[in-house]
Amino acid sequence: MAKRLTYLMVLALLLAQACVEQPKGKTKEEVIQEKVTERLSRWERSWRRSCTDKALERAGEIVDSTILARARANRDTSVRSLIPPRPEKPVVEMPLDTVPVEPFLKEEKDTVSGG
Repeated sequence: MAKRLTYLMVLALLLAQACVEQPKGKTKEEVIQEKVTERLSRWERSWRRSCTDKALERAGEIVDSTILARARANRDTSVRSLIPPRPEKPVVEMPLDTVPVEPFLKEEKDTVSGG
């Protein structure tokens, strides 16, 4: 009788377990849909990253050119004004020469040679 009771208990447990609904595995369509969704989200992330990188690069170019343009426009040219301009040539008036031209040294005749 103990054997029958054991068999009955095992049978009752098996029936109870059979009545409990087992979770089903994923279907082929669900797996395919998950893979497609994953690939699409990966593509979208890489596309957004690429667009962001391009936008940041373009913005950097615009900022750089703006900074250069402002620097060129605000260039300090006051240093050149500190250097005085070259003076003009002075007008030199020559004095009037009223002294007649004559030799500076006078030649004297040599009295020793007799000539």
